[in-house]
Amino acid sequence: LFMLAYRRCIAYTASVNTLPQLYPAIVTASSIDRFFSCPGSARLPRVTEASSAAAQAGTAEHAARLVPGQLPRRVVEWFGREPGCEVALAADALGDGSEAQFLGQFLERGYPLFTTPSFVGGTADVISMTDDVISVGDLKTGRMQARGALLPPDVAGQLLCLAWLARQWRRLRCADWQPGRVRLMWWITADGRDDLWDAEITAEQLEQFASRLRRTVENALSSGPLSLRRSPHCNYCAAFDACPAQAGAI
Repeated sequence: LFMLAYRRCIAYTASVNTLPQLYPAIVTASSIDRFFSCPGSARLPRVTEASSAAAQAGTAEHAARLVPGQLPRRVVEWFGREPGCEVALAADALGDGSEAQFLGQFLERGYPLFTTPSFVGGTADVISMTDDVISVGDLKTGRMQARGALLPPDVAGQLLCLAWLARQWRRLRCADWQPGRVRLMWWITADGRDDLWDAEITAEQLEQFASRLRRTVENALSSGPLSLRRSPHCNYCAAFDACPAQAGAI
């Protein structure tokens, strides 16, 4: 009986050792600008805590506004068709697009684990893709966002990342596909507003973002010392409590 149990243990250990290692997304679209500012933060432990009242209110407003078939007319008209809501995508920043994934809708950021440490995930609040156009929008409900905290759409990392994820997913059909147009939009609702702030970039500009993302992921995953840099992004960093650069700050 002992030998039988021992052999089963060896067989189980061997099977476990053959399973692929899985990883969380190295970065998500909503935190891409912080990642660019401080690549090393992606390798630090991340601390989570209960959502604030403001965050809970924002989540509730997203749930109320992002209802398929009930979007405001101006939002639908901006897309030119009924867009998809809360579409979650993922792709390997070091891949060629063949590993891109549609994760589902209304996941509430519940992304799965991935087969390499260089996957990027993101959820587009509203998104549409036609034969040659990518259109991406994100709903912003915060007062600070409505009062100037947002970057212009054509340079905002979150929107650029979502457009890149959409492009990678589209490349599952055609490996070298490039969009003819890339349209980006903030949908701002705080302070009683209901504004659309939009911009358009070229496929070349999206490729430049992709190159920057690749370089930053390679930097973050390098075996050398962490590259950490204090910036205004530190205030909202999930790794703040574990960050050596914040020594004494707490």
